[in-house]
Amino acid sequence: EDDLVANALQEMRKREASSEDSEGDTVATIYGARIGDDTPDRAVGAVAVVDLKGFKRTEDGGKGDALPDIAVGENVEVGMESGKFFEGFVESIEGMKAGDTRTVPVTFPENHKVPELRGLEALFDVTIKGLKDRIYPTLDDAWAAKVSDCKTMEELKERIRQQVSQEQLVSTDKNIVKALEERIVGMVDVEIPETLVDEQTKGKFAQMMSDFKDKGMDDETVKSMITKENYEKYKNKSRDNTVRSLKISFVVGEIAKKEGIKVD
Repeated sequence: EDDLVANALQEMRKREASSEDSEGDTVATIYGARIGDDTPDRAVGAVAVVDLKGFKRTEDGGKGDALPDIAVGENVEVGMESGKFFEGFVESIEGMKAGDTRTVPVTFPENHKVPELRGLEALFDVTIKGLKDRIYPTLDDAWAAKVSDCKTMEELKERIRQQVSQEQLVSTDKNIVKALEERIVGMVDVEIPETLVDEQTKGKFAQMMSDFKDKGMDDETVKSMITKENYEKYKNKSRDNTVRSLKISFVVGEIAKKEGIKVD
């Protein structure tokens, strides 16, 4: 439990970190995604401010057509952590200094929010405009009072310890429920009608599109994703979970009928 409390404090410390322009002949430096006692209070060169100009990658590895404006940018701040931005991107700019330019190969993820960029192989001309140091606060009583209503670090640790204990209880309950569901699915040998699978899938697909909009995706992008092809892909990918969910609902409904229980 003490390890969980320590990790929680370090995550809070990371969220409260500030940044300042680097001094001298600083280079872009990769730091671990998780911070700990061995993380310096001032992580030098931990943020790169870059200009990006992208191109489609041709079959021979050269630059093709320019990418749309949504895929380029100026003064973009890139945290120097492995896996940030694009896979392998920060590793490609490690060691660069302000004023340096380098061409970096990039492959857009398959789940990119812009459909036309999904899985696209590209090249980016990257110019380092500047570097920043990430400054982590000291874990002391003053910081504890700043980020919470606790007066001391010990009070804050105890508050986190109580939250961790509560979360562990919730996690245990979830594991019990999951185990029961697995037993139910294993006991049931019933054929779920395809019409029910389709109805359930349509509802989940519509909810996913709505969630994209709630998270800030523009209407045109969401509309472009609502195609028969995308729906069929989603249906095939989610089919096992959908059938599993319907089987559980069927069994719970049958038990409720026999026991005279009203299920909301």
